[in-house]
Amino acid sequence: MISVIIPIYNVEEYLEKCLKSILLQTYKNIEVILVNDGSTDSSLEICKKYSKIDNRIIIINKKNEGVSSARNNGLKIAKGDYVIFIDPDDSINENMLQILYNNINKANDIDISICGFERIYPKHKKEKEVSNKKYKIIDKELLLKEMLGKENFQGYVWNKLYKKSIINKYQIRFNEKISVYEDFLFNSEYINKIHKGIYSNQKLYYYYQRNDSAYNGKFNPKWLSISKAYEEIFNIYKANKLENYIGLKYNYLILNLDLKEKIIKSREKYEIKNINRNINNSLNDILSSNFITKKEKIKLLLKAKFMNIFIILKNIKNKDR
Repeated sequence: MISVIIPIYNVEEYLEKCLKSILLQTYKNIEVILVNDGSTDSSLEICKKYSKIDNRIIIINKKNEGVSSARNNGLKIAKGDYVIFIDPDDSINENMLQILYNNINKANDIDISICGFERIYPKHKKEKEVSNKKYKIIDKELLLKEMLGKENFQGYVWNKLYKKSIINKYQIRFNEKISVYEDFLFNSEYINKIHKGIYSNQKLYYYYQRNDSAYNGKFNPKWLSISKAYEEIFNIYKANKLENYIGLKYNYLILNLDLKEKIIKSREKYEIKNINRNINNSLNDILSSNFITKKEKIKLLLKAKFMNIFIILKNIKNKDR
């Protein structure tokens, strides 16, 4: 059985579409754990409505403590052999769970099954699933590296199928003190305990780009916990002799640039001296490497040095979407 865990907080506008895509899965042996994390809109009522329609749905109703707490509460009661986390404002292809399940069982030593995803923008139609369907079996070192890539599967939890036995054996949980990058840290800890995974290039998860999502909204000081998350992630990569992997430094640069952008947009006075130091240190490594193209290097350099202008240009681009 697959346990599908969905953390829910004030997503009444999107939740039904998400639930429909899960209940219509061609893989039927599932339980759907809806963790209502103190929603103040009609999200809980929608959960109750669907629980009456399908008895595979289980509802946890709790006070608001954040997405990590919600996912951990789901893990506490999950009875499945496998676990997947889906965000309530996204949807999935009807064959996603079946494909992930088939792939994870292609060999005995495969412990994580991953698929591609499609970013869906408000004014854009969903693109077709890739036609040249391919999969590849990946060892732990390559899993850690590719999770840091700009393409492929990245560090999200919602396009990955995990073995519950491994989560339980090593007591892997989401860090509830970290508000940003908690998913990447969870993945790093999980992959550190396995030997192989499998990746399919099929884009089966539909990741909707919301302007009002938690991370796209008003700056939250809790996001400064990103440094703490990254320290733990760096230690895992260092233990696997990947501390000098340029993708790790590139990722840290992007995160700090993103954090600085959000602070500037907030118009609040937060200390960014350490963020600027992180950006400058990472930028030097990236500019001297062949990890990204010359065009990307110029873009990162301009963003780092002229952030305010970059924000203006980005707002203009978003209006055209």
